[in-house]
Amino acid sequence: GQAQHAGGNYKAAAASFQTAIKNSGGRPNENWLRYLQDSYMKLGDTASASKVTTELVRLYPSDDNWRILTSNLVRQVSADDQAMFNVYMLMYELGLIDRASTYQEAAIKAIQAGVPGAAVKLMDQGYKTNALAGGDQARAKRITDDATKRATEQKAAMARLDQQAAAGDVAANVRVGEAWLSYGDADKAIAAAQRAIAKGGSDQAYLLLGRAYVAKKNSAEARKAFGQVKGANYSQVAQLWSIRAGQV
Repeated sequence: GQAQHAGGNYKAAAASFQTAIKNSGGRPNENWLRYLQDSYMKLGDTASASKVTTELVRLYPSDDNWRILTSNLVRQVSADDQAMFNVYMLMYELGLIDRASTYQEAAIKAIQAGVPGAAVKLMDQGYKTNALAGGDQARAKRITDDATKRATEQKAAMARLDQQAAAGDVAANVRVGEAWLSYGDADKAIAAAQRAIAKGGSDQAYLLLGRAYVAKKNSAEARKAFGQVKGANYSQVAQLWSIRAGQV
């Protein structure tokens, strides 16, 4: 397999490593999985590559493996802002973001999702890790100032917003639940997510519920919630969050 990979015969390499992994007895060598993942990427088969990287993260949860998988997933779900927001929050949770541009993009997605509190947390982490030190300082300040202003206003109005959401639809309850979670109130986030589910539910509602349970370190309930996510993009995001839930 390694010789085939080195020679550029990625299809044959993938087949060889698939056979080796299948015969490994349940815990394949990490390098075999890496070679298989790279072979799929070279072949342009991102779906298969992501499945392999998911297995890598499950068995060998290093920062490098997590970073590869989340970066690939951001590209795969780039057409869906809400899915991207959930991937960025996982990257924040794991401390995987290491570029100023990624922190800024993630914060903008959070603001657009109506969750400025998450944007503030993202930018704070970026400054604390010095990742924002080498980027566009003026742009970073604009994003931080905008997020801080919006978060201050939203936080002061949360009781009213929660009451309005309770009388509203699924999306309204997901939005207010995301806000509660960004301000550190996992219990109220859970309540909002459960209201959304009672009103018909959505993948976003179950992702919110699962992430709120992760915040409370309730792995069993988190994985149960993530298991209810069915959409193509969202199910991949939920699968990674479910692995994370098993680690808290």
